[in-house]
Amino acid sequence: MKATAGLRLLPAEKADTLLETVRTVLDNSGFVKLSGDPGVEIMSDLNEGIYGWVTINYLLGHISNPGASAVALDLGGGSTQITFLPSAASTLQESPDNFLHNHEDSKIYTHSYLGLGLMSARREILQAADGGPESVASPCFTKDISWSHQNTDFNVKPENPGFETCRTLVDSVIHAKSIHSPAELEQRSIVAFSYFFDRAVEAGLVGEEGGVIAIHQYRQAAEAACGSTEISFECIDLTFIYSLLNKYGLDDSSTVGIYKKINGHETSWALGCALNLLNQ
Repeated sequence: MKATAGLRLLPAEKADTLLETVRTVLDNSGFVKLSGDPGVEIMSDLNEGIYGWVTINYLLGHISNPGASAVALDLGGGSTQITFLPSAASTLQESPDNFLHNHEDSKIYTHSYLGLGLMSARREILQAADGGPESVASPCFTKDISWSHQNTDFNVKPENPGFETCRTLVDSVIHAKSIHSPAELEQRSIVAFSYFFDRAVEAGLVGEEGGVIAIHQYRQAAEAACGSTEISFECIDLTFIYSLLNKYGLDDSSTVGIYKKINGHETSWALGCALNLLNQ
């Protein structure tokens, strides 16, 4: 059992207590661990990105054809991952050293941005707005909202709401994370999953079967949400997703596949992790 960014963001003592509790339950469950399997642990952000990429490309049938492999974009609650096999020399030359890792006979580009998962980003955007948690004045909400995350209660009131004012605030939070923008992404096939999919479905951009959309569709959905008083978190979430994709270097005409399942199987790091354990 692997824990991800939600536990990485917790104080070590709390995370260890949770892990030990789960470990005790599993040890008494009757399940037998595979040889070499650590059982219960916090998975590294490196493995989380690579396993997600393996899942996507295994389900697409591209594992044995690296040249056709897709870029994998994962958006969890605590972190977001970008992973792909570079095909452009500029990516190998210009990427930060800790973004490139040995993978079989090539280099794989992968990075996890801790704190830019959807829930963590929502928290940081609220903290960056005017006021304190008890009374946040935010341009990313069109009605009063109460929300709790990581032991902090936020009472939010709208102030000058709208897509452009919200995006200015969102961009300031994303900019602080120093997002790298690989130039080759615009020429690559991209598959995005997790909250990328969930929010696209809620906005009516794709059905449950998923599909390919242009980035500007996230923007249009965000603009509509930021002008509606009938919604809760759609304005802040869709604006964040659009700005994040934009910061990766994707323009409004860029396209991305949004899926929860491919060929009937879920798009997540879990399948890639299982395949790795079986290969061992």
